[in-house]
Amino acid sequence: MDNLPSSQASEPVPVIFRQPDGSQWRIFVEAGGISGRPKLIRTLKRAGANVCSDPKQAQVILVDSTTIPGRQFIRDWGTDANKVVLEYSWVRNCIAAGRLLGEADQWGDCLTADDGLPIVKEESDDIHKSPLPTPRVTPVEAGSSGERGERRAPSSQPRVTNDNPPTPIPQPTQPTPPNGISDPVSDPDFMPSSPQQPFIQPQQMQPQQMQPHPMMAQLSQSQPGMMPPFPPQALNMSGLQFPSGLNSTPSPAHIMNFWNHLYPFLPPGLGGWGIPPGTPPAMFNQMMPPSSMAPPSQDLNSTPNSISGPTDYIQNALNAQLQGASNPPPSPSGIPPSLRRKSSPTPSQSISSSYSSKGKGKFVGASPSVSYPSSASPRAAGSSAPPEPLFVSDTGEPLTFFVQIELNNRLAVATAIKKNGGRIINNNTTADYCILYSRSKTFNPLLTSTLAAGRPAVSASFVHDSVANHMLMDPSKYAFEAPATLRKRKREKSTSEEPLDEKLERRRLEKNRRESERRKRKRENEATEPNEAKPSSSREAIEDTLPDGRPRPRSPTPPPEDTRVLMPGVRGTNYKYSEHERDYVSRYVKVLLERNHQMSVNEIAQHLYKKMENHSIKSWRTFLSRTFVNELEMIRKRASIAYRKAQSANSGATKEQRPQEDNRNGTRPSASPRASPSPTLELPIPEKETQPTDLEVDLDVVSRFFATGGGADSGPEVEDDEVVWARLTSQAECRTSSSWEDFYSEHHKEVTARYERLVSEFSS
Repeated sequence: MDNLPSSQASEPVPVIFRQPDGSQWRIFVEAGGISGRPKLIRTLKRAGANVCSDPKQAQVILVDSTTIPGRQFIRDWGTDANKVVLEYSWVRNCIAAGRLLGEADQWGDCLTADDGLPIVKEESDDIHKSPLPTPRVTPVEAGSSGERGERRAPSSQPRVTNDNPPTPIPQPTQPTPPNGISDPVSDPDFMPSSPQQPFIQPQQMQPQQMQPHPMMAQLSQSQPGMMPPFPPQALNMSGLQFPSGLNSTPSPAHIMNFWNHLYPFLPPGLGGWGIPPGTPPAMFNQMMPPSSMAPPSQDLNSTPNSISGPTDYIQNALNAQLQGASNPPPSPSGIPPSLRRKSSPTPSQSISSSYSSKGKGKFVGASPSVSYPSSASPRAAGSSAPPEPLFVSDTGEPLTFFVQIELNNRLAVATAIKKNGGRIINNNTTADYCILYSRSKTFNPLLTSTLAAGRPAVSASFVHDSVANHMLMDPSKYAFEAPATLRKRKREKSTSEEPLDEKLERRRLEKNRRESERRKRKRENEATEPNEAKPSSSREAIEDTLPDGRPRPRSPTPPPEDTRVLMPGVRGTNYKYSEHERDYVSRYVKVLLERNHQMSVNEIAQHLYKKMENHSIKSWRTFLSRTFVNELEMIRKRASIAYRKAQSANSGATKEQRPQEDNRNGTRPSASPRASPSPTLELPIPEKETQPTDLEVDLDVVSRFFATGGGADSGPEVEDDEVVWARLTSQAECRTSSSWEDFYSEHHKEVTARYERLVSEFSS
């Protein structure tokens, strides 16, 4: 960069673009007008700056105020309070000073300001820029109408002026035009805009040297209203100077020399003659087609002094190329400037000239005309106006569309709806139109819900046809048929339905009829079955009395609910086992075991749950098996002893009563059971069945000890057998063996069977 010192690239750059907190300065370097921008960016980065690619994020914007982009940046960003626009020489000043020249230093006198002058931007399109110097406006000399008629013919010949310095003109050396020079026929810069602005020729050329070939002069005379398809300087730069006294009919050598220089400037249509440059003069006339085979053309203002031969053919071909087979397009002078600016030139542009409407034949100007449509009238002029939206309601609101996700080419349908004023929503029951896809799996549910909401369900052709015709089509032509279930439901609704009260009454009568039939069948079955004694009352009587005949004790009253204590730190309704509940369990379990000393733990837990439901059956079972296990065994043992005592006392009293009765009657007791009364004979039978033996008691104690976890109170670790048997001995003594270990060795099969049965009862 020129503004930086020459030794800056080799010398180390101090890190100066840092803020006090260590963050980097965000700097944007304008890309359009600063020369040496890459070197400037590298310098900023080495100095610690953060070069931004977006001016919105920058704190400092560096520009060149002498360029148009720099002035534009000053005008756009100079009023932003969060940014400062500086000259790009600020970087050089900061590096030279060895520190950042900030606001306290007046930004190193590099602060920019908007001058307020209008910014004229240069044309960015260089396609239509002429490589030739701009001609100077030359006043038209006054003269008679005859002189103007004579002046029209050589109108393509520029005047010689000595005001402008000579400008070198490149001479083409290849058949195709050089780069940078557009097609002479379609490029408007090659054509003079008016006769008052002719092309300027070099100053050193003499008037007799600037006379064009007589053949081209005759072409200009025969076509006064047409401009040649190539600029006049193309003839002069080719080096073809003819003496003023040369005969108007050139020789074949002159024609060939003229053709070799004219060929690069011919349009593509004329290049189709198939006569390449360098063709010998003898073959020129042979390769030229005869006049009868020339392209059809309409002779405009032809003069009788036209040239015959090749020049005549060239003239006719030029006329055909300029005029074309169709009618000439309208003159650009009659087209509004807005359309003329919008229209883009095409390769089929031609040169057209216009005359004043006063009929004086004065040449107004020539400019490239663009091919306009033949039917361009009011419609062409108004085509720039946007079309009216199609999918809108009468009030101007956009119509809503629901477009199914599975629809094929859904994006094109949605785009067509949006471009024509519609709006896409995601609810098919509220949309004005629903575009569905019949091949999707969700088609039937969507169609049913859409028709139930009263919305039209149509195919995508409705949108395409409406856009193509630019009118809202009838949706009934594109609607889908209702599904069978929906049609059936509609037919049922159309029929007369019976009132709701009658339906309910009929159902009630039907239910009463079935109930009466069921009761009738039940009475018939009871009449046919034999009368059997109902054991329910006898069972209740038996349950109400103990085996020894005493009445069963009544159950104690459970503690009130206000004595229940919630478990702290636990969510929900989990209760602790309070002292009142423990006391109640001891009294109630005693009553239960007095009724049945062989009642299982699961049955006891169910009875407790019926009395106190604040604990679940599983919780009661766990409490009885672990916390209350010792007390339960003691209560069970006492109940078993009481039961055995009652049984033995009852049997002894029966035996004593029988001899006394026999002595009173004077008879001996008979061995036959028929002689004894029926009650005395039936009592010993249930006693022998219900009275447990010592073996039964020992088996029950061992199996219950292991089933209730007797060996797991000390922890999960495995204990010695001696410890386990010692604990069992401390709870109950073995009746049939010397020790529990010997008893288990003899009856381990029975113990295992009872253990498994008890475990299954506990888990149920």
